[in-house]
Amino acid sequence: RYYFAFGCKPFIAAKGATSCFPDFGNVVQKEWDENEELFDENFFKKQVAMAIVFKETDRLIAESDWFKQNRGYKIQTILYSISWLVNHLNSSYQREIHFDLIWDLQKMPDELQDIFSIVTEKVQSKIMDTPSEIANVGSYAKREKCWVEVMKMKIPELPELSSSSFTVPSGSSQVLTISAYSAKEDKNSSVNLESTSKGEYPKILGKDEEGRSVVLKRLMRDIFIWNIFMPDQKEEMLKLYEMRKNLV
Repeated sequence: RYYFAFGCKPFIAAKGATSCFPDFGNVVQKEWDENEELFDENFFKKQVAMAIVFKETDRLIAESDWFKQNRGYKIQTILYSISWLVNHLNSSYQREIHFDLIWDLQKMPDELQDIFSIVTEKVQSKIMDTPSEIANVGSYAKREKCWVEVMKMKIPELPELSSSSFTVPSGSSQVLTISAYSAKEDKNSSVNLESTSKGEYPKILGKDEEGRSVVLKRLMRDIFIWNIFMPDQKEEMLKLYEMRKNLV
């Protein structure tokens, strides 16, 4: 179900895990035949990140006031909300959800939670607005026609998302683990690393001077891994690695 929700085919996922499994098997088999190297550690991490988003979206809906007043069709709302946001990010901004950031945090970023809090309410209302010839919402959600209508939906309450921290350019290589190093010894870092020895990890430090998102992961006392997300900066990546590899 995660696979089809993030693949913008919620009408397939809405058929249920058992019913959509053959479709999933066919898609995976085709992709495996074309390039089996796609199914590596990054593929696994992405699927886990999808599951985190799915489950936390479920929690957000369950805790929302609007759902308590109008319960029903939660699974369909989750599936269609994920598909709507994925399609919106790609079609409007040529961006996608930052799965590697979610993997590092092992939770959904606060900004993304805020977005889903808005999207889910609108999506539930939309899928419940069935055409006259289809009275059952569950049946309607299994039809591609439902997705066509939801996909066209506009949500003016959403902020502008072109520079959101939870997204990266579509098709980009998302995560680079540069090195483990002592944050206190890194005098040349453009990121403010003050007080990094306190608090919970991983933590988002914000953006560096180049506008790249930075996440710090603690391994042991004063030793960290610095993940920098920079899709199109391979040469700079190598320079940074050379600069820091002797700091371990």
